Amino acid sequence: MDRLHPLTFRDIMATDLFYHDPEQEQACVELCNLLKVDYLPCLQHADHYVSYEKGKFSDPQLIDEKMIVDAGMFIFDPRVLKKFEHNAHNVQFVYQYGRMLGVVHISDYNKSSVLMNYYGYLLDFEQRLRSLLILHGVTNQDMLDFFKRKGKKDPYFLKKLNSYDERDLREMEMLSP
Repeated sequence: MDRLHPLTFRDIMATDLFYHDPEQEQACVELCNLLKVDYLPCLQHADHYVSYEKGKFSDPQLIDEKMIVDAGMFIFDPRVLKKFEHNAHNVQFVYQYGRMLGVVHISDYNKSSVLMNYYGYLLDFEQRLRSLLILHGVTNQDMLDFFKRKGKKDPYFLKKLNSYDERDLREMEMLSP
């Protein structure tokens, strides 16, 4: 996986943050409604946020450790899922060295850089799996035989086997495993 760069929150976080300013309450309301944002960091308290629900802001609340990810943390780190599970709004505040750098929302996982990285890992896995199968002498015919055996009990495999037409099978013979 040398060619793949593990993405961190630094790669996908939003850095152009809007802060809650009590002196600009109406502007903050309009911003939250326009952007469908329900959390804003506090302007006066760097370690607090306010939530926006039903047209009103909450009192400032301390940003809990469950709502913080490190900027250098791998975005697919298993601990991240737990953090999102504990946060009804699917927002994480991104910190580095005790300082907030940005925010990340679960929807940021839909960014093209994340999807390309994810598919890169899948491609790498597939190529390594093919190499392992070739190393053990497994051929395309072995795969077809496997589909035939499994197709007797599971229609998925029969459907897969039937999806190959004669041309596909001839091309398979000409290609390397």
